[in-house]
Amino acid sequence: MKHLSILLCAAILTITTHAQQQLWSGKYDFEIMHPQKVGFSSDSKYFAVGSNNGYATIYTADSGLVYDNLHLNSSHVFCTLFQPGGTVLALGDKEGYIVFYDYAARKEIKTTFGHMGGVLAMAFSADGKYLLTGGNDKIITVWNPLTGERIKTINSAEHKIHALAITNDNRSVYAATTSLLKGLRQFDFNSGTQVHEYESANVQTLAVSADNNYLATANLNKLVPLFLLKTGALKTNLAGHTRYVNDICFSPSGKFLFSGGNDKEVMIFSLWDKVNTIEFFKTPDAIHTLAVAPNGKYLAVLDAGNTFYILNATEYQ
Repeated sequence: MKHLSILLCAAILTITTHAQQQLWSGKYDFEIMHPQKVGFSSDSKYFAVGSNNGYATIYTADSGLVYDNLHLNSSHVFCTLFQPGGTVLALGDKEGYIVFYDYAARKEIKTTFGHMGGVLAMAFSADGKYLLTGGNDKIITVWNPLTGERIKTINSAEHKIHALAITNDNRSVYAATTSLLKGLRQFDFNSGTQVHEYESANVQTLAVSADNNYLATANLNKLVPLFLLKTGALKTNLAGHTRYVNDICFSPSGKFLFSGGNDKEVMIFSLWDKVNTIEFFKTPDAIHTLAVAPNGKYLAVLDAGNTFYILNATEYQ
């Protein structure tokens, strides 16, 4: 059985602060893994990130101070996501284990085996009632985050799963897969049956806007396809990056889309009446992942140089 160790106030990074859009940045002494999914707590006070030495660390978003440091006795921690409206932090690792942790009480809820070959994808429902996970075993599993109990398994995606998203009404689940022809799959949450396949190859990540208007994806190219969620029709291909796009996320209002990739650029796409592209931030290394806080004030960016940045995104809520 795996055990979770809690180490408080461990010194594992160097913090620097800056003006303008960068509030502060941290440098890890060990490697931040790719793929890596990170998230902010529902009150936007904390964010968490995993690494290749089995640690997951919770930081205060405004200062970068370590709030909590968890050791999973694992080689790699791929996913770290907070429960919306609750106090659960879900962690997924390379060995396929999922940890449910109450970060407010600093207490482990449950550690359970989830996926053969590792947990590569996680998504919470907007109401916080469900956690969805996926990975190399091609299975989507639904969990109760308060107990760590498995609720059900959604129909196999037939390919390795890179990313997951669920609509705010808990009706549809979207899976980004390694399929070379139809890498984006839509499932009915209640029945678990596949509803639609999108003509999109090798989707790396995806995101659903909070207003349920848009679905965005990132493939192994320079574009970000933007779909209308209600019809599944392609609205446009968002252009601006010069190399592969690795991750995307919507602002809380759904009016802006953040993206980052191998060109080391954080781009912002305004999705109002006319799409506008903003070159927001440049990192020294390729960008692995990014996440926006629920209050819209912070944007977390992780790059290949084991550095993460907290940016001021207040203007783009």
